[in-house]
Amino acid sequence: QLPSTNLRLGEELKKDIILSDNTHVPKAGHLRMGWSMRTGDLQAPVGYDRWSYGLRDIMGSRIHASRREDRWGGVPFGPGDVIGFAIHLQPLQSSAFGSIMNASNPLNTNAIHNDYDAQGPASKKKKRGSGGSHKNVEFINHIRFFKNGKTMGSGFVSSRGVRSGGEAFSGIEDGVYCPAVSSYMGGCVRANFGPHFVYPIPPSQLPTGMKLRPLSSRCPTPMTPEEALERAMKEKSITKKTDESLVSAFKAAIRIEAKYKYDAKEEFMKRHVDEIRKERHARKMNTNDLPVPVVDTVVAANTCSEGSKEGGACGEDVEMKDATNTL
Repeated sequence: QLPSTNLRLGEELKKDIILSDNTHVPKAGHLRMGWSMRTGDLQAPVGYDRWSYGLRDIMGSRIHASRREDRWGGVPFGPGDVIGFAIHLQPLQSSAFGSIMNASNPLNTNAIHNDYDAQGPASKKKKRGSGGSHKNVEFINHIRFFKNGKTMGSGFVSSRGVRSGGEAFSGIEDGVYCPAVSSYMGGCVRANFGPHFVYPIPPSQLPTGMKLRPLSSRCPTPMTPEEALERAMKEKSITKKTDESLVSAFKAAIRIEAKYKYDAKEEFMKRHVDEIRKERHARKMNTNDLPVPVVDTVVAANTCSEGSKEGGACGEDVEMKDATNTL
């Protein structure tokens, strides 16, 4: 299980799994992946109990509570494929007795296209806006999978301009979920939590009105040193009587910690975008939606200076840098 994050909110989130092509691993390796509650059995594969929902590489089978279904619309996958999976959870409903859980609403695996008729506290019917508007569309708790940017399942149903269906699991238990992966005989994956994906999911692969957010959006963006210092000074933990040397040391510590976190985030984003760009280039896909690589101006200046000493190669180096920036 990947313990990096958990989910409990009323929005759709998505992550990608890239299946690694490891030539040192026996070909008998297999995978299951999906979503699991914190109560899911860590000593059993995804989909073993009622607390997890899994997708199997063989036949693309879906599995829940040890019940496997092969002919639900899933497709097999292997090395090099990118498997995306999304989850939608309704906001918890509060009452005088606390949060209402959806324990009484079992998984509905036989009526994918009738999910919006399911009953229960967390299984609200889908609301259709009047006059062709879809702003009031609501979805019940569900999970959906994608292979290389295309949705798995038995397809969508369109009625009066509203597209619905495509869920792998619907009416799922309410609770806190984590991404989960089970590996057999050396099967391995690389996880991508966003914000950029190898295969962004287009609206045509989603029900009407659904928008996905990357799982990385659950992680707050680190503040700049200036923002962190401003926030810290507003806490009023420092009075006018505090020694000036202590105040200076406190400010310096805030700046150092904030800079460390901010720089780490910037470095991660650079590597993240480079990896996504590399994967898309390998698949001959468009990269226009990715941030443009930033050229290090200090390195460019140094290269230019050294080139001028060797007979004026400076202009050529600058042209190469600009070409890299354009890509």
